[in-house]
Amino acid sequence: TAIASVAEMTGNFSLTLPIMLACGIAAAVSKQLSYGSIYTTKLLRRGIDIERVKPGEVLSRLSVSHVMQPVPQLNGNAIPPLLTEDSDVGESPRVWPTGVGTAADIRQAQALFADETLEQALRQLVLYGHAGLPVLSHDGEHLEGWITRQAVLRTLADSVTASTREIERGAAAADFAVDDPERAAHTPTSPLDGYRIVEIVVDRDAPAVGKRMDEVRWPSGSVVVAAARGREILPITSDSQLRGGDRIIVLARDPQERC
Repeated sequence: TAIASVAEMTGNFSLTLPIMLACGIAAAVSKQLSYGSIYTTKLLRRGIDIERVKPGEVLSRLSVSHVMQPVPQLNGNAIPPLLTEDSDVGESPRVWPTGVGTAADIRQAQALFADETLEQALRQLVLYGHAGLPVLSHDGEHLEGWITRQAVLRTLADSVTASTREIERGAAAADFAVDDPERAAHTPTSPLDGYRIVEIVVDRDAPAVGKRMDEVRWPSGSVVVAAARGREILPITSDSQLRGGDRIIVLARDPQERC
């Protein structure tokens, strides 16, 4: 808008490049100071963040080279080039390494290339490589690394964590007019009237420790929905036992609300 306005008001098109430079610098500074802009705040208030990379898009945007791990050079030996027509055939893997163990599983190796997307790699890992697959150079003549399904899923989990932070920043940017935007961002916009989520920390010496969930008398009108043990959220069953330090998550009736 600024570029078009300046060109229109002055009629001097030689200002186009300086104005483009000024607008670029201004946009970069604005991005560092504020997550949203006058163009995106309305969308942020509706829960739409057009600048945030969706976790599902990570698999199609990143390549195998971003995730693969290097292959170690053991005993000081460099990794040899892959087999060519004049390469010597090695010993059978059924008879080596001596003194280590017996080969329990021998299967063909599916080749992956470093420039393939993680979406393609994950499919091949599921089908052909539960322990991982070799990553080849673009010409297919050198081994560049090794990739595992766990590494791909870890990258996806890191993306979800980063996306969580971006969601919080976007929500706070949408509520910039309130006194405490970060607190307002965590206030439900469509609350379930008459209910509260209550987290109960189980004391280690509480009489309920060791009892099953269905043996404990919970307040009327409340529903035990989950239990947290450390960072893990556990599903609730009738025979789940309480342990000291567990956090029990209860959906409870609010006594201040009238039914």
